[in-house]
Amino acid sequence: VAERRRLRRGGAAFFHAGSLRALNLWRGRTVEAQVQRTALARALNRHLRFALRRWRAASQKGPVVSPATRAARRMQQTVVARAFDTLFSNLAPARLAKHSL
Repeated sequence: VAERRRLRRGGAAFFHAGSLRALNLWRGRTVEAQVQRTALARALNRHLRFALRRWRAASQKGPVVSPATRAARRMQQTVVARAFDTLFSNLAPARLAKHSL
């Protein structure tokens, strides 16, 4: 009986106006602190998010070719094209001679 009475008094004191106000204030502050932690984490990880988005966009585009590599490929293709042009121009008289026989 005394235990019950003590628990009832403790519960009543807990729901006293001042205690209830303190509890609500504490709950509000914990929610506010969580919002602040989330905002801070987002701000700190913003650069990582941007980097990840850029990396994903670049990976979907395909391999990145530097301008120097592109220029070297063009020069090689030009050299190969000239070689084939020379070959075909040298073969043209031979073909004519073969067909004229």
